[in-house]
Amino acid sequence: MEALDLKKIYESRQSAFYKKHWGKLPATFSEVPLLHAADLVRTPLYERLYKDERGLVKFASRNNNGFLIRRSLSDIKNNNLELPQDAVPLVLLSDPNEGLEHSLWCYEYGTVPYIGDLSNLPVTLICASQFKTNTLISDMAALLEIVSLNEMPETIKNIYVIDSSFADRALLKEVQKDYHLKLFLSLPEAGIIASVKPAEADRLRLMPQMGVSLEDVDGKIVVTKPELSTPLIRYTSDINMERVEDTLYLN
Repeated sequence: MEALDLKKIYESRQSAFYKKHWGKLPATFSEVPLLHAADLVRTPLYERLYKDERGLVKFASRNNNGFLIRRSLSDIKNNNLELPQDAVPLVLLSDPNEGLEHSLWCYEYGTVPYIGDLSNLPVTLICASQFKTNTLISDMAALLEIVSLNEMPETIKNIYVIDSSFADRALLKEVQKDYHLKLFLSLPEAGIIASVKPAEADRLRLMPQMGVSLEDVDGKIVVTKPELSTPLIRYTSDINMERVEDTLYLN
């Protein structure tokens, strides 16, 4: 991220959020102070917007502290889900805000999704089968409920899991036996930040998405994703990671 124009962000007329947070213009990217969720909590949304585009506003939470996030349509479109061209998606996530965001992603790419309701799962899965959905977009919590019910629509061939931990590795192994499985690391504040690939010894390798930088700071992922309504510059997460030479792994 050495090519990131720190001066442009610092001198922006749209927002003085980073100017206040940094205090002075950092000479290099490595000198940029870390950004924490608490910084977003204490700053009203309108004071940290660097662009004004159509999109949605959603609620996010870290450590029992809530704050608002603006996700423009261009922010959402820049998520790369790598859906096949013939995908008929069933979007079913445990967080309705995330479900809405990924449904908008489908619309932006000309695909009409079936938006499921986790609170009425049996009916959702019956309707998804009638809609001939072939690709499930879910997270770990919702996927566990679907698998536990043992009524996955027969039309589903692909499962795309968007999550921030992938803690239940046994569930992933079970699902991978019968479905084409793709994993994406995501934060509500940032959207998708990396593709996740199985590696040796049950490890999960991180492959940052285009325009995203991931750092290992004290064993936690620090995210830089500048092309957002509120740019995230060296934003600290709660996600554990390990760097082995030039390879990043999810812990």
